[in-house]
Amino acid sequence: MPRISYRQARAFYDRCGRWLDLQRSLEDPAFDDLLAHAALPSAGRVVEFGCGTGRLAQRLFTDGLSPRASYVGFDLSPTMLRLSRTRLASFGPRAQVLPVSGPPRLPLKDGCCDRFLCTYVLDLLSPADADALVRQAYRLLAPGGRLCIAVMASHSSLANRAFRTVWTSLHRLSPLFVGGTQPADARVWLGVGWELRHCRLVCRFAVCSQVLVAVRR
Repeated sequence: MPRISYRQARAFYDRCGRWLDLQRSLEDPAFDDLLAHAALPSAGRVVEFGCGTGRLAQRLFTDGLSPRASYVGFDLSPTMLRLSRTRLASFGPRAQVLPVSGPPRLPLKDGCCDRFLCTYVLDLLSPADADALVRQAYRLLAPGGRLCIAVMASHSSLANRAFRTVWTSLHRLSPLFVGGTQPADARVWLGVGWELRHCRLVCRFAVCSQVLVAVRR
């Protein structure tokens, strides 16, 4: 399947990203499940790759992080960066939002965090870049830290099969029609250094997500 380039992704999310919060009814069930298994109260520092509009990060601060915990989010879209910074401004220096460009290589020290979040990003990256991002998560997480992922996923239900048929047809015409995203199984990116703690399909109407939480050994 064709993939969008980083330049195309930046242009797409600069143009359409401000409307992403309209998808909240489809994403929130997956976010609910992810946060329920992220053990946020014990987190000291959270890193998120692909912070988008900052909606998930805002939930971290309001629904689970301790008052001493900090957050740093990355995104390649200037529109997403602006929206996230505005949304997280009330949390002051505890929340940083930084730009990233090209293949995942985050300018942070090894073992600097104990939670790494990535939602609806791995399913638009090339297999090589998705693998590289999970390796980055492993580098940045301290032993015992949690990798928390959500991706678009496949389900055997008639409704989801019909949805995926339309989605895949649009993707084949041009990945830009669907923001580059396609169904994936995040388990393929977990190597021997990970212990799978939680994996669940969460569906809302015809749209399904896979929520995965793994612990760095």
